[in-house]
Amino acid sequence: MRIEAEQMNLSTYLVESGNTAASGGSLISLYKATGSTGTTSTIFAGPSGTYDVVLGYFDENDGVAQLEVKVGGTSLGSWKLNQNLGSPVANAQTRVRKTLARGLSINRGENIQIAGILNQGEAARVDYIDFIPRAAPSPASNRTPMRIEAEQMNLSTYLVESGNTAASGGSLISLYKATGSTGTTSTIFAGPSGTYDVVLGYFDENDGVAQLEVKVGGTSLGSWKLNQNLGSPVANAQTRVRKTLARGLSINRGENIQIAGILNQGEAARVDYIDFIPVGNDTLIGGTGNKVLDGGSGIDTVSYSQATKGVTVNLNTGVGFVPSYNRPLKIMPLGDSITYGVINYGSSTESGGYRTELWNKLVADGLKVDFVGSLSNGPASLGDKDHEGHRGFRIDQIAALVNDWLDTQQPDIIPLMIGTNDISWNKGLSTAPKRLSALIDQITNRVPNAQLLVASIPPLGTSTSNNQNVKSFNSSIPGIVDSKVAQGKKVSFVDINNRLTLSDLADGIHPTAEGYRQIADAWYEPILNAGGDKDTLRNIDNITGSAFNDVLVGNASDNVIQGGAGKDILKGGGGADTFVYTAPTEGMDTIIDFSENDIFDISASGFGGGLRAGISLSRTNSKTGVFSRSANPAPIGTNANFFYNTNTGLLSFDRDGVGSDTALAIATLNGAPFLDANQFTVSA
Repeated sequence: MRIEAEQMNLSTYLVESGNTAASGGSLISLYKATGSTGTTSTIFAGPSGTYDVVLGYFDENDGVAQLEVKVGGTSLGSWKLNQNLGSPVANAQTRVRKTLARGLSINRGENIQIAGILNQGEAARVDYIDFIPRAAPSPASNRTPMRIEAEQMNLSTYLVESGNTAASGGSLISLYKATGSTGTTSTIFAGPSGTYDVVLGYFDENDGVAQLEVKVGGTSLGSWKLNQNLGSPVANAQTRVRKTLARGLSINRGENIQIAGILNQGEAARVDYIDFIPVGNDTLIGGTGNKVLDGGSGIDTVSYSQATKGVTVNLNTGVGFVPSYNRPLKIMPLGDSITYGVINYGSSTESGGYRTELWNKLVADGLKVDFVGSLSNGPASLGDKDHEGHRGFRIDQIAALVNDWLDTQQPDIIPLMIGTNDISWNKGLSTAPKRLSALIDQITNRVPNAQLLVASIPPLGTSTSNNQNVKSFNSSIPGIVDSKVAQGKKVSFVDINNRLTLSDLADGIHPTAEGYRQIADAWYEPILNAGGDKDTLRNIDNITGSAFNDVLVGNASDNVIQGGAGKDILKGGGGADTFVYTAPTEGMDTIIDFSENDIFDISASGFGGGLRAGISLSRTNSKTGVFSRSANPAPIGTNANFFYNTNTGLLSFDRDGVGSDTALAIATLNGAPFLDANQFTVSA
């Protein structure tokens, strides 16, 4: 909770606007005021709880003003503004964030007051005061949100439908072909007693108006009709719904959970899962399997500290990923001209097809991938152009050459989409599924440890009969894949046809640019799931990385990011972000977008050298830590020194300054942005 000083009740203080270094562009000042002392105050309107309190102000060098902050009449500190930050004006150089209290109990309605005293030209300028919640976790905190798959519950009348890529875990429950029009699924809540948000995942198709009801402990959380008209009569990504049924619901271990459905016309009341999301400031453990980690309410952290490999976490895209390999994933796109990337049969445009969008999606999430193959083509925006997309090839032509390609490339993941030319050229239509089945066996026998992703083929607009043949061919693929899985083969089905319509075709055969984007989206999650443990992240504020080389990306909010050991790549993603270091050995990182709003949080006990919690770094010799900044920063004194090279952006730490200890690299800030002592907080 940030309270801007200019929005409080001012006495003597005046508002100064148009300052780009100030939060919201404004601050308060005693410059040209009617007196040399002033106050600003307000009533705390946040929820009662435990908070860290941080003041944002400016410490200029044209005087020694004073400030004092009180909460509920109790002073949190009175101090002189004497850091000598090298400028007589309120700008990014003189901006300071001072932690006044940690873990302070504050009640709603308490008075907040900031008092200032002008001295010479320094006008006791104040920007804002932050209240950062540090509430005690609820009983359900520090636990992973609990997902119960509907198909794993106790079914009555309902049936399981498998092989649906839009469903969590690939399966859902349905009343289609059931013995009755009503059904239930139930289970006993096995999580810890506590307070939860409850969310149901289901499908709302447009071929009827089914009904659902959910009960917890015999109490209904809601009964509703499935009538959103989401534009499709099937259970797919378009008709997938997440409905929040309750927030802050108290649930006891052992209570009964029941979901009831009523079929209507063609809508079979399909249900996917029910989520129980702990309420509070939670730490959710990632990398333990493909999960949805939803922080719900509160300020929540996802932690990969237990991971045994470097992780990629992106709060902006909501993905956490722990790879199965200690090297880039080798992906071999396999197929015909659609894999090659043709948009129009008569065009020579090097679009790269779905490969361009897929590559950029994977790389944007920080994933290390290597497209492999004997062919190479695509635009400049495609970072790795290798593939095995052979124009005009049928299933049998791929089979004739694929052994050599597999032996040479040794891929980890093979996205296979083939059969369009078999249909277009009327090449043994009735036996095309058999040829595909044989090709799957051939590939999985040759590279048994690779994951083969077998896709349905896009529609054909060349004739009605051709498109009907596509539907017939595609309908056989899930059963073929299921039979291979039953044999222990690493194969899965990806439904690409379901994402496309005839309007997504440029020439009746090849997809448009938008069609290729849809195909890339269809491949994306199966590739992540095949390449490691992928978590879906929702309502997460902070990230803790592993002890290895991570890629951690925040979002537009104020994030706390701790890379831990390893050479990490860190990106705040916007907002006022905090980069946490508990020891100098956690260094050698790269911070992509460090800005004037960001800070470093340094552990006094972990770094040593005289650092003290709550005491800011000094620009002059100090026993409690020094910040030295220049093109060739030199140590000051014999205590903790932080050096910032303004040419290279390298931040390093020397425990004893001019002593015998060697400086250790902490992080390189891309672009060598401005950094000063006021962008450090020292915690315990």
